[in-house]
Amino acid sequence: ENGPFLVSTGWCEEDEPCGECEGNCDKNDWLCGPGLLCFERKGDEAVPGCSGEGENKVHYCYDPNKGTSFDSLGQCHKDGPCSICQGDCDFDSDCYG
Repeated sequence: ENGPFLVSTGWCEEDEPCGECEGNCDKNDWLCGPGLLCFERKGDEAVPGCSGEGENKVHYCYDPNKGTSFDSLGQCHKDGPCSICQGDCDFDSDCYG
């Protein structure tokens, strides 16, 4: 991805929310700045709109309105779910969250 590099700023706070590609938002969208969502990582998967690897299992804020690329990983399933912009999913249960 092309975009800001992932930065682990420690814990995001309600009165000091994290910006784009910053974390750890701990699975909570409200800990991210306006218009951003918290991307829940199960490991070190790419964060949409962000560059770099970041820290393993740290959840980062991202802009859902920015273009993202699609990564075809083959068939997703409940025991091997896909993240955002990954596929091929046949059911919601094939995806994280």
